[in-house]
Formats: sequence, structure tokens, C-alpha cells
Amino acid sequence: MMRYTLLLSAIVYIITIDISWAQLTINLPSFGSVQGEINSTVSNVRQFIGIPFAQPPIGPLRFKSPVPLNNSLSNGTIYNATAAAHLGGFPLFDCMQFSFTNPDLIYGQEDCLYLDIYLPFNITNGSLLPVVIYIYGGGLQTSDPHSPSQLVSLYQNIIYVAIRYRINVFGFMASTALSASRLGPIQSSGVQGFEDQQMAIKWVYDNIQFFGGNSSCITLQGHSAGAESVCLHLVAPASQGLFQRAITESAGCDVTELSLEDAETMGNQISSYFCHSSSNVISCLQSIDAITLLQYSKSQGYVSFFGNGFHPPIDGLVFPDTIINLLQQKRFPANISLLAGTTSAEMALFISAGFEPGWQLFNVSQSVLSGWVESLSNGQSAYLNTTYNPYVNPYVPSTLINYYGLTDATSTGVIQCAVRRTAAYLDNNGNGSVYLYSFNYIPVSSPFASLSQSVHGQELPFVFNMANSSAFTQTIFPVSSFNPDEQILASAMSLLWIRFAINGNPNTPIFIEDCNPIITQMKRIGGWPNYATNSMSNSSRYLVFANTALGNSSATIMLATNGYHSPTCAAWDAVVSNINITKRCAAGYSGVNCTITSDSRINTASILIFSSIALTMFFYNV
Repeated sequence: MMRYTLLLSAIVYIITIDISWAQLTINLPSFGSVQGEINSTVSNVRQFIGIPFAQPPIGPLRFKSPVPLNNSLSNGTIYNATAAAHLGGFPLFDCMQFSFTNPDLIYGQEDCLYLDIYLPFNITNGSLLPVVIYIYGGGLQTSDPHSPSQLVSLYQNIIYVAIRYRINVFGFMASTALSASRLGPIQSSGVQGFEDQQMAIKWVYDNIQFFGGNSSCITLQGHSAGAESVCLHLVAPASQGLFQRAITESAGCDVTELSLEDAETMGNQISSYFCHSSSNVISCLQSIDAITLLQYSKSQGYVSFFGNGFHPPIDGLVFPDTIINLLQQKRFPANISLLAGTTSAEMALFISAGFEPGWQLFNVSQSVLSGWVESLSNGQSAYLNTTYNPYVNPYVPSTLINYYGLTDATSTGVIQCAVRRTAAYLDNNGNGSVYLYSFNYIPVSSPFASLSQSVHGQELPFVFNMANSSAFTQTIFPVSSFNPDEQILASAMSLLWIRFAINGNPNTPIFIEDCNPIITQMKRIGGWPNYATNSMSNSSRYLVFANTALGNSSATIMLATNGYHSPTCAAWDAVVSNINITKRCAAGYSGVNCTITSDSRINTASILIFSSIALTMFFYNV
């Protein structure tokens, strides 16, 4: 009877362990137990929604660097990381912002430093699966989160983590008062949203093993501003060592660089408007109603995807030098592998929407086109001025020639050539592999199909293998499901991205894979080539995803050998500007790197034996 009781107890214990894992209760030593759930859309995915990784950035923590959680859950308390526990809807915990699709709508909350984790159903706590951390885009002004549930469901050998970070005025406002309030030898502000990302990535690195993930196999993936963020993590000292691979879609690393002084101009203006009579500017700013603050920032043009929008400055602390200099100085992990690319007509999305009220495609004049080329190139390139003045393309209607010219100039000058330079920096200065692509495919349902343009974000539904992967992508791919041709492309692209995240090489199979005609075609042309050793040469090779014929829904993959947007990018590369950075030392510090303290050259013991006159002379001679 006792043996039966012991056996029954053992069985109950084993069942309890299994049920505990099936019910998604996971213990985190630094936090406590968290309870997840089965995804309501795809039943073979486990998810943990809204796990906090920092203290809420509200009240006295508004505009400040994120602060780690200061206590774990009390004994026996289980944190409910389910969608139902958080108002039962998606998106959850969005940071406060204006809607991309409805510019008059404000939604979200300041208390938004949470992350979501998506696991395969068949995972065990010892699986050690590769991990992808997705950083959303949205111009650092809005957020564009994508659901990875379909990817995790399909492949069952990857973990996806979606992180949130402060954006717009809350994430990237700098001011002289905020910079002076930062503890340490170097003054800095306006980088708190980026530091949110760093803290989230560090949290994943420290805790993902308890979810069955491998902290030694982490890929950072981002689109647009999310890709810019991934680039910044490549060179930010505090981010290095926390990830091994990078996927950057539709943005390069040498982003529009902003000095701390220029960034502070916006914050100083906001401070002057709200707090001109306050004796404590920071406390005043932290007490302003969040919606009022965001609305005023937008009214001043600061919540903008272009021009004067909030953006992390090169502050000398979080970013010790310009991104260009850091890349050229090889101050990034040498073994980082990169998968990067763009669509063929990135900026068409923004140009067609209009840079000003009443903008019409047919109204783009030669003077408007020439003005943009002049502005983007700082008037330094006769080649560019000749190329676009006038713009010649026999394949487009004459009534739209300047629209296509403007699309081409801004797409190459702002995004595509920056991606090419990024590939060159990493390939020429690092030991990792670099894989470059161009997404030229145009879905027949796209609003831009009639213009034969593949626009910013067009690849995202195919990368995530989900037609309605986000609210943003639904505006450029307004369907709820793929047609058969599109599904083939989505299956191929998502597989290649997952291969890269797992192996660091999109050519390496991850299991016995279903036959896909696009993957077969890729093998036929020799696979996805590593971007050339001399990455700036006109013979650099990359892959192109495209329609088999214009207006045809079927897709194909091609090997391009004529250089990535050469020779136009060579001309754009020649006019890239690089700002000068000077670290601003806090009171009591000096020197180029603010490492000299006011008392470091004084022997405090000897001070006592000097008279006041001798002490004055001592300082004078120093």
C-alpha cells in the first residue's frame, strides 16, 4: 500500500510539473512567477503578455532613464501575463502616441515599459531555442508592432520577444535642464527611449533561459525606425554582447545624426512655453498633463517623421561618437552577422500621402524635385543635379515623371544608399556575414499597384507570414489573407528570415522543409550570396524579390550582380554629412572625455599644510 501511495505521489508530482508548464507558470528568480496563456488565434503558441522590465516612467521618472524593477513579487503571488488580465484587447500597453492612420487620435499610456514573449507549444524549459527581439518602427513618433504568432506557430523552433519603448516627446525630448540633471561626468538627455530598449534587451538576455531560450543566440530585428535602433545598438557600448545577429529592414545605420545642442532646442522651447515661471523646470515638465504635452509638441512640428522630429541625439555618453565614426573605427562586435534591405520605392508611401495639404502626384514640378535633390545633397553633387534635372525614365507617364523622380531621389538618398553603406561598414570592418536584398514585389491588392511601386513596409506581411500583421501594413496591403502566389512568397521569405535568426545564414536549412518554388529558384542561382568583400563595388551581389511580370501576382527571386543602386549611391555617399561631437562635462569634470575631476590633481592630505595664500597659488599654477 505504501509503494502504491509513493508511486501515486510521484505520478501526481510529475503531472503537477507538466501541468505547471502547460499552464505557463514560469518562475523568474529576479521577479517571481509569471502566468501565460495559449494564443487565441494559433493554438500551438504560448504567450506571455505585458511582463514589466522597468519601473513605470511616470511622475518623477518622466523623461528620465529607465529604472530597474526594485522588488520581486511577494511569496506565492503570480503575475498574470495574459491578454485577459490587461483589458483583454490588442494592442496592449502601447506607449502614448498619435495614431498613424488617424492623426487626430491619441492613444496609449506613459506606463508602457512591458514586453511580450511568444513560445512554441512544444517547448520545454531546457530547449534553449534561438531568440528574436523585435523593435517596432514608426519614425520614433508612433509604434508599429507586428504579431509574430504565425512565425512561431509555423516553425516551432524560435522564440519571439516584442519590446516596447517610449517614443516622441516622452522618449526622445532633450533639454539643458534635463541634461544637467543627469548623474555622472557627462551631461545627456533625449535618449531615454533608446535606453528603454537597452533595458528590455538586457532583461531578455538575463531571463530568456527560463522560457527555454538561448541568450547566446539573440537576433535584433527592426523595421524603419526600429532598424535605425538596431543599428544604434550595434555601436552603443551598453548594448554590445547582448545579441549576436541583426536584421535591419528599410533603414541604414548612418541615420540623421542630431547633436545634443540641437536636440535640446526643442525641449527648451517646450520648457519655456509651459514652465517659464517655474523655479524647478523638470518638476514642472513632469507635472504637465501627458495629452497636453503631446498635443503641443505636435503643434510645434516636433512629432514628425522627417525634419525636426524627436530623435535620440549623439550625446557623447550613450553614443560616444557619431554613428559613422563608430562604424569606421570598428567599434561594433566583430562577429555580428547582418541581413538588410529595402523596398524598391521606399519613399513613395510618404510622397503620395503628401508633404503638405493639397499635394497631388500630378502637381510635382521640376522645381520641387530639384529643390529636394539640392536639399538632400547639400548642393554638393553635380552628378545628382544632372541625374534629376530633368529626371528621365521612358517607362513612366510624362505627367508623373517628376513624381517618380522625387520618389527615386528620396528613396535612394534617404534609405537605400544608407543601407548599402551599412552593408559596406559591416562587411569591410567585421568578421560576420552580410546578406542584402531588394524587395521589388508589388501585391496586386496594393494601393500602389497602379503606380508599379513597392513602398515602405510592403515586405512586412511576407516577412511575418501574416497578411494583416499590423495596423500599418493593412493600409498598404488591405487584405485579410494571401492569395496562393503571395502565400508562396510569404512562406519563402519568412523561412529565410528564420533561417538567418537560427543559423546566421539564410542558406542553411533548419529542418526537412517543404518544397517552395522560390527557395528552389534561390538554390538554382547559387543561394543568397554574402555581400561582396569590396561592398562599395559595382559588382556587389544581392537578392531581389519581384513579380515574374509587371501586374502578375506570381513571385520570383533573382540574383543581382550590378551593385546595389550603383552608381547613384556612389554620388549620394559622397555628400553624406558627419557632425562634430563634443562631450559636455558635468560640473566638477573636465577633459575630452570628462574624466578629470576638480580634485583629482590635489593631494587632499597636503591641503592642510598650505596656507590659504599658498593654496591659491597652487591652484593658479596648476
